[in-house]
Amino acid sequence: MDDLLTTIDGKEVKITNPGKLLWPELGVTKLDYITYLLGVAPYLLPYTKDRLLMRWRFPDGLQGERIEEKSIRNHAPDWVAGAFYKDKVWILLNDPDTLAWVANREALELQVALTLKEVLDSLGLFSVAKTSGAKGMQVHIPIKCRYTFEETRIINKFIAEYMLQKMPDQITLERLVKRRGDSCGRRERLPRLIPCGQDRREPCRRR
Repeated sequence: MDDLLTTIDGKEVKITNPGKLLWPELGVTKLDYITYLLGVAPYLLPYTKDRLLMRWRFPDGLQGERIEEKSIRNHAPDWVAGAFYKDKVWILLNDPDTLAWVANREALELQVALTLKEVLDSLGLFSVAKTSGAKGMQVHIPIKCRYTFEETRIINKFIAEYMLQKMPDQITLERLVKRRGDSCGRRERLPRLIPCGQDRREPCRRR
């Protein structure tokens, strides 16, 4: 099948080799995949907007080699939005045309950074954040007294390891500050403990 040139939200997106089988066993082609993603885009994009996108590409289909991509390559169109983080310009998955462009590059796994609060909300856990006054942010999750320390430790460990898996470049589980490599260092100002609600996010940001 010849390459296709389509217009999405006023942007021209070239679909190369649209008949390539990405899921050979299921007979799913690249064009099938892109068509599906565009169909669910109204439901997907609100959750990916303005979030750093990491992609796993499978140029030879799902059974082939997997290639990790984080930064925007030089061949990305000018209309692909990006944000600078840790020496890289990352793609922001903000619109259908970017979604189609990413899918055309055989990106079969799309991962965006989730906030801890979103994960806790998805588990039905109410949480309140506060600054510790010295060691960064702390998150309090009120629980009933019927749970043991060991039970709460298990769920805490599960959530921490899940967040580390999703955001390995931004999260560490190392307790000793000297082993983290990047810390606040000396405190040049008096520490303050400040509780933060959802309408008080700005004062909580690390400065």
